[in-house]
Amino acid sequence: MKMDKLKPCPFCGNQHPSMEKSSIGEEIYCPCCQIRFRCFSTIWVEDEKVEVIKRWNRRSGEESK
Repeated sequence: MKMDKLKPCPFCGNQHPSMEKSSIGEEIYCPCCQIRFRCFSTIWVEDEKVEVIKRWNRRSGEESK
């Protein structure tokens, strides 16, 4: 799976969550269940968009890469 491709929403299963830029950084938004997913970190992340997508796409029971 390409890193920039979002998996379906883990809460409602919507196949089309979107990537948005908010006032505090990158976020993923599901228009179906209206969840907003942001990546907060105590360290500076060079490519925040990649990090947010990586965390969104991680699922319980999957091994971290």
